[in-house]
Amino acid sequence: MGLFATTYSASLVVFLPLLRNYHFLGEGDMLTHLGWTRELLAGGRASTDLLYPAVHLLASMITRTSNLSVRTSLMLLSPIFVGLFVTFVSLFVRRIDHETGATTLGVFFALFLLPINHVTLHVEPSPRNLALFAVPFVLFAVYLVLIEQTIRTRLIALLAFFGLLVFHPMFAVVLTAFLSVVAVAIWVFQHLTSTDEYRAGTVFLQSLVLGVCTWAWIRFENVFTTFVSGLIFYALEGAETAGDVSQRGASVAEVGGTLGSLFVKLFVVSLIVSIVVAAYTSDRAVALVRRGRSIETPHISREILSLSFVFALVPIGAMMLLFLVTNRTTMFFRFAGFVMVIFTIVGAVATRRYAVTVVRLDSRLVLLPCIILLLGLSLLIVHPSGYIHQDTEHVTDADMTGYESLFEYEQFDVRHDHVRSHASRYGHAINGPAERDRREYYHDGWRRGGAPDNFASQDLPTEYPSDTYLTISSADERRESDLYSGFRFTDDDFEYLDRDTDIHRVHTTGEFRTYYVTTSRAD
Repeated sequence: MGLFATTYSASLVVFLPLLRNYHFLGEGDMLTHLGWTRELLAGGRASTDLLYPAVHLLASMITRTSNLSVRTSLMLLSPIFVGLFVTFVSLFVRRIDHETGATTLGVFFALFLLPINHVTLHVEPSPRNLALFAVPFVLFAVYLVLIEQTIRTRLIALLAFFGLLVFHPMFAVVLTAFLSVVAVAIWVFQHLTSTDEYRAGTVFLQSLVLGVCTWAWIRFENVFTTFVSGLIFYALEGAETAGDVSQRGASVAEVGGTLGSLFVKLFVVSLIVSIVVAAYTSDRAVALVRRGRSIETPHISREILSLSFVFALVPIGAMMLLFLVTNRTTMFFRFAGFVMVIFTIVGAVATRRYAVTVVRLDSRLVLLPCIILLLGLSLLIVHPSGYIHQDTEHVTDADMTGYESLFEYEQFDVRHDHVRSHASRYGHAINGPAERDRREYYHDGWRRGGAPDNFASQDLPTEYPSDTYLTISSADERRESDLYSGFRFTDDDFEYLDRDTDIHRVHTTGEFRTYYVTTSRAD
């Protein structure tokens, strides 16, 4: 009953944007994905034009079969895949550890949603987020091949991996490399012990098949070539990672927080689980090496698989270190999300062993309150909010309607700018990404746009090389005033827009305003 109540409460948190009747969730990449999905439904784009079409195809299918809007169909995918994540983490933990309480701990640890870091991974229906939530399902399918080795399980594993591949090939590549190292680790541990329940060759063969599938899918794409080239460039040129972190820390301090407090809010649960996994790994690895082939224990297979999973993360950790020194923080946190998927599984296994078997804690008095506390801390950061100094990513109906009017009546040769709500992203959502590239919305050299702080010291017309549309939403003003405490724009800065004679309000809905900025910059 307690597990059901906890799961139900966590589900309500995940469903919160839908329960609050959000128009849409996600002002960045998600708006572009919304545009792609609309193009697929309208027949303006083929699914083969996309490197990862699964999200858009799923949303299109839901829309066609349920008469839900495209927006709602996309938003519905996040809770569905969170449910998939929780289900297969708990099933995987149960298959590894058959003892009482393993499944319950698997559910609780999965509900921590450790892969979510709000740097690049969110509870939003983007390909990378949903692909990460699907990783436990693929791992479970591969595990079935390992213990059963039948045609049925091999086919299930292949189909599961292909699903991951069309969601996001990056995580397919990471998983392929991960399984290859798992095979090596299993082989090493089997030679240190007397067990042969798991066959390293089976895992390696699976990783080889998955690698071939991945290569076949991306062979005509230059995405990974571009990524590797960029990584080498940054490695050779160097980067100022420490300076970037210091700048972020200063920004957080300006809005009343500290980098330390933000780290605690975002990563304290992940840190605790990581410590548990590290302690378990060290203890079990030393025990296996010391024991060798002399003693057979009933749980040695479980320990070998768990240890192999953790040691297989070493090359991924090396890549993460490379990302840090080359200032590729986005890639660092994507890989960190994958690591947290593995730590979620192993952490549940380790907790059951130490808290229930070794220490024999009374779960009702000690373990359960601790887990409930960690779960509460995790649920606080499921969605972005002022608690972690982020806005809610809520796309309001007023914003969408305002941009629709702007794009309907705009002069096509006049460029755009914005405060925080990217005009190009709304353009993709409304007109489709095929209509024009993001850079075409902005002046040359302003790839992503963004009005200068304080509107160029309240001298905005001198900033632009030509006449410009500037869009302001009430959400922008609230964010700047309430969340960011006037860090970039004050209330007086917004009032200035109505005072400057070279700035003209050409459209307003009350919640959304469009200004036409006449340039006065000398050539």
